[in-house]
Amino acid sequence: RANIRYTLADALREEACIDLTVQYANCQATWLDAQGVEHHVESLAHAGKQTAAALLTALKTEAALELLRTGIKHWQEHRVTHPRSKVLVVAANIEQAQKYTAWLQERGVPAKIATSEDSTAAYQAIKAFKRQGAGAVDCLITVAMAYEGLDVPAITHLICLTHIRTKPWIEQVVHRATRMDPLAGPYAEQRAYIYAPDDQPFRECLGFILSQRNMSNACSLSSREFGAD
Repeated sequence: RANIRYTLADALREEACIDLTVQYANCQATWLDAQGVEHHVESLAHAGKQTAAALLTALKTEAALELLRTGIKHWQEHRVTHPRSKVLVVAANIEQAQKYTAWLQERGVPAKIATSEDSTAAYQAIKAFKRQGAGAVDCLITVAMAYEGLDVPAITHLICLTHIRTKPWIEQVVHRATRMDPLAGPYAEQRAYIYAPDDQPFRECLGFILSQRNMSNACSLSSREFGAD
């Protein structure tokens, strides 16, 4: 019996996986609980035990759109020098995915949606997202349908607007953007850009990923922060 072990550090050494930059968006949130009691946090980063409720609230506000706006703007600028670049937006639910899709289309971004609500349309959108050139989709919004196992090396930007915070899930979704694209130029010039809310669980998950990557002594994760009310 053979026991084959291939780690993230191995993938970095073999240049199968690229490095990443994370930009966090901090924000405040106010919400009512099931008993009608109002709660408020000035910062997701310091929400503590209230993080889950605060995060769900923040994802329904202008803060989520600001994060989306920032990520899309950087992606559009990036495409000037990296024309193969694609962006994946992961929403918390179908309603939010529809909202983000409409918001982007109103601003001239030809985004497509892929959710379980319409599996036929979702299949066509994902198929087009995997293509380049005529008929291709470069901006895809999904919930949980397209990220796991989605193999599109051209993805350079991930905008994570979801509340799920388990390590395996975060690893899955983050690594949609970290695959080396052999048609996108030299390895050293390729990088993934992750946009996410600034909450402690997400930072912990990214810390776990970073610890795995650092085993190769060949990567350096950088982060930037901006605020949103």
